[in-house]
Amino acid sequence: MAVTERFFIRGAPPSDADPLPLREAAGAAVESLRMAWEADRYGLLRLVALNTATTAAEVAQLFVGSEALEGVVDGDRRGVQARRLLVLGGLGVVATAGRSVRGSWGNPVVQAAVRRTEASILDVVGAMELADVEDPAFQDRLQRALNGAQREAMLFGTALSVPQSVLGLIGALAAMTANDRALVPLAVAGSVPRWYLMRKLKDPESPFHGRRGREMRESGMVRHLLTGTTAAHELRVFDATPYLRERYDRLAREADAAQTGLYRHNARREALAALLGRMADAPAATRLLVRVARKQASVADAVAGGVAARKAAGGVQRIVETVNQLCRTAASTVDVREFLREPPPAPAGRKPPGDFARIVVRDLCFTYPGRTSPVLDGVDMEIGRGEVVALVGENGCGKTTLAKLLCSLYQPTKGTIRWDDVDVADCDPAGVRSRIAIVFQDFVKYPTLSAAENIGIGLPAKIKDRAAIVAAAQRAGADEAITKLPNGYDTVMSRQFGGADLSMGQWQRVALARAFLRDAPLVVLDEPTAALDPRAERDLFEAVAALYRSRSAVLISHRLSSVRFADRICVLANGRITESGTHENLLAAGGDYAELFEIQARAYR
Repeated sequence: MAVTERFFIRGAPPSDADPLPLREAAGAAVESLRMAWEADRYGLLRLVALNTATTAAEVAQLFVGSEALEGVVDGDRRGVQARRLLVLGGLGVVATAGRSVRGSWGNPVVQAAVRRTEASILDVVGAMELADVEDPAFQDRLQRALNGAQREAMLFGTALSVPQSVLGLIGALAAMTANDRALVPLAVAGSVPRWYLMRKLKDPESPFHGRRGREMRESGMVRHLLTGTTAAHELRVFDATPYLRERYDRLAREADAAQTGLYRHNARREALAALLGRMADAPAATRLLVRVARKQASVADAVAGGVAARKAAGGVQRIVETVNQLCRTAASTVDVREFLREPPPAPAGRKPPGDFARIVVRDLCFTYPGRTSPVLDGVDMEIGRGEVVALVGENGCGKTTLAKLLCSLYQPTKGTIRWDDVDVADCDPAGVRSRIAIVFQDFVKYPTLSAAENIGIGLPAKIKDRAAIVAAAQRAGADEAITKLPNGYDTVMSRQFGGADLSMGQWQRVALARAFLRDAPLVVLDEPTAALDPRAERDLFEAVAALYRSRSAVLISHRLSSVRFADRICVLANGRITESGTHENLLAAGGDYAELFEIQARAYR
């Protein structure tokens, strides 16, 4: 059946080698059909009608063919015989046409069902918090679920094949009963050995299940590095392509070796099952020959009975194979159902305040999952309305982690972050983030979006507001570079997709424009200007301070000279704020800040 063709992605699919019990497999099939119904109900109904008509035509051929054959043997040349042959030909045309168009009718429904499943998975991922998405175990589950979504196509097609096979078997048994009732048990019993062998066939892609989730992701990542533009320059400069090629080939060899063993296992069983299936035809054939020899049946009856017996035996085998396939395929979609069965909890907590007079951080601690030592350990700081606070410190001291905590991307292990008297831990995290504008040092480029969309994505509600987007670009200093692009703000931001690209410094200004588009009471800039020269960075930070006079800003930079204008500078070291004050006060104190500033200043003397 065309709609059961698998969608295989190298290093992807996956399932357990053991089939599911029939009851669980039936439940999975019902769920797959429900997805197809929600995705394209009219297409599904058309496909069911087509399958029914095709099978009915094939069954009717048995009865009409038997009568036509008897007429030919008896020498019937009357008009009724011509009508039989005409009906038989018409049924053949219907059956052939149905089988021919089944794929073109079924595949769109399958694709719609797969897209519907993938959309449900993406909805779950979109609702997850950052800490959950970053969890490697979650990423493995996600990879298996996405692979299982592709396998829903097989489950959907197999589920439709079950009633079709049953209907064909009923028709064949009815035709056999009309010819010789004794043929029924002979034909059915002959299928038992084949069923016994086929029920233990294993999914050739089962090695990719579960424990190989990490290998799947690694193979995909290596392939992306080899084929994409992210690492293309370094791979060529370092001549590192052969090394990654060898790594990718090794992963492929391991996957192929695991599959080859299962293919051989299945091939042996299938060959033996096919041989036994042919041998199983012998009892029915023997009875038919005996009846003809004893003059208990005509040659026409024997031929018609043989065709019906072969059809019935094939029908039993198809049902057995279809049910076995259903149980195996259902096992390959377990990851999808488990993933969708445990969606993230609905947003909980109170609505955060729209603004604040002061943000107060007290005894803030945070430890990454899987680590024993905290990144932040007792951070205390305050941010007043309209105040520009600079956060400085050596690399790896936790500045970015603190920024993510301020933005409710992570929840603290200990301590509080309060907007006035409200603990943001008690608020809906998405609601808190909606009141914050942030630009990270590893900001994202959206290569398939236009320049305007790359800015507008910072506030999707204004993605069509060209005036607001242009204003944000002008504030960030990105407007001049964008207007020089081939199609201005409508230019797709990647040469790979027929557009143009910007320099890293210009891209950083685009990322800053996203933050300026949001009318947020707090802006956090986590070293977003690393590609700018010191003068440009200082000018931009001063522009941020001017734009946010009535708002609050947290600026993170490794260049101390660029943040000297801040209202307050906080030095982060050993997981804590060790110093806080103005540039002049900190220099006079002669502490860590003064030492770091002196080290950087020597480079310009």
